[in-house]
Amino acid sequence: MEKYLTGAARALKAVLGVCLVGLVLISCLNVLLRHVFEISWIAADEIQVFIMIGIAFLGTIVVSAERMSLSIEILGPMTTAPVRAVIDLLKSVVTVLVCGFVTVQSWAVLDRIFQMGQRGGSSGIPMWIPHASITICFGALTLIGLLHLLGQLAGHKRPGRPS
Repeated sequence: MEKYLTGAARALKAVLGVCLVGLVLISCLNVLLRHVFEISWIAADEIQVFIMIGIAFLGTIVVSAERMSLSIEILGPMTTAPVRAVIDLLKSVVTVLVCGFVTVQSWAVLDRIFQMGQRGGSSGIPMWIPHASITICFGALTLIGLLHLLGQLAGHKRPGRPS
């Protein structure tokens, strides 16, 4: 399962890289239009903000899949290996529960936004598109957390982490 997560993370990194290039191109085009042709592309800023929000949320999936998230280990160094295992298990359970809760709530909000047909003020982009990055992110974090939790319960060591 770990190789599938690694492959998905690699593919998502490529998509995020394309999004970053798109941000730069939009910015350059906006500068060109504004300063050379004296045309104001009012939607450019809103589009860039939506893309940046998407990059931030979707990038979180990569970080979680690669187990590179930040953590503060206060109790770990002061405890025995079995106690650390229990603490790691509890952290995983809490992560799955919180991310699952946020997924359900964000889905309800996303559905409401979709039903109302909300659109961006200057770009006209349907607002469910940028908001979907939240639901996708937390849904993926829930699934990744479940996979990690199942791995812990099965006794697999977590790569890249001290035991």
